Amino acid sequence: GQIVCKIQRDLLKIAQSGIEGQEDMNMDEVPKDAMRDWLREHRGHVPLSTVLRTPYNLTITTLTAHESSLQADVHQLYFQYQQEVHNDLNPLTEREEIDWSDATKDYIEKASSMLKATYPSTVLPSMTSSFTAFYRFLVETPFNNNALYHQQYRINNVLVAVGVVDVVPDGLSSVYAFYHAKFSKTICSLGKWMILQEIDYCRKNNLRLYYLGYYIHSCSKMRYKIDYQPSQLLCPSTFRWVDAKEAQAKLNEESPERHCCTLYVSDPHISLETQEESHKDEAVKHVSLDVGLDSVVTIDMLHENGQEIVRPLLEEFVKHTGPDLSRRCILKLV
Repeated sequence: GQIVCKIQRDLLKIAQSGIEGQEDMNMDEVPKDAMRDWLREHRGHVPLSTVLRTPYNLTITTLTAHESSLQADVHQLYFQYQQEVHNDLNPLTEREEIDWSDATKDYIEKASSMLKATYPSTVLPSMTSSFTAFYRFLVETPFNNNALYHQQYRINNVLVAVGVVDVVPDGLSSVYAFYHAKFSKTICSLGKWMILQEIDYCRKNNLRLYYLGYYIHSCSKMRYKIDYQPSQLLCPSTFRWVDAKEAQAKLNEESPERHCCTLYVSDPHISLETQEESHKDEAVKHVSLDVGLDSVVTIDMLHENGQEIVRPLLEEFVKHTGPDLSRRCILKLV
């Protein structure tokens, strides 16, 4: 199963105390030849005089995803990362039709112009197809054009990594990260370092929580999320937050094969099934309903026949949204 993981801002203490495998981006400790050679090899269109300038200048720039994606080196780094780390197909291999989804006409024109200026006509259809897949994955958002951000990490103006984040009301949500795999292996562990930078971003912007996204216990590539403490996992049954270490132990003990079980237990003396039914029944009573009147109502305010019709719908709604979230929703009945 997939479990959402959040990390409290106290995690910033990790930067001082250290964790296994952590590396800080201290340019003075990087062998001069290694950094110089890497920058020279990956400088792209950055002038050589800028690339070799010392001391090295690290910048972290936050842009909207739409703005960032119109810079050619961003999607090029994404394609390279997907190939090297996840064994994706070469982007020159056309895999699907060109699908801009809900992109605005203005964005399509700007992106098309950027692609035409970057690639010869022989590969333009394939690259456009691959770019639209990148757009749908890490640029498009169901909310508005300013809901998703790219944090660009550059050294002497050479793009090293991109962190894709959502700024949510109570914190920062880490959506995805892509970077130069060779740089991460030979110079600095970029994945862990980027997480610490995002935690620092939370601290500087008074964001209380840091969300590391889904946690799949059977996926070894996601185990690193539990290393950051204090942290919590969201129970997939009750939608309550549970200490991550305790949740990890419960997954190993109660669901060693499927790694999916109820993590939150409010009373160890009452069966999980009874507790879940109690939470669901109580939540159903508090779901606000829009039935076309001047004010919202709850199920108890409906006639008996109406309650019989609506109750199964509300139970299904609570099952999928969770008791806590369902209480904050208004369900429109049509």
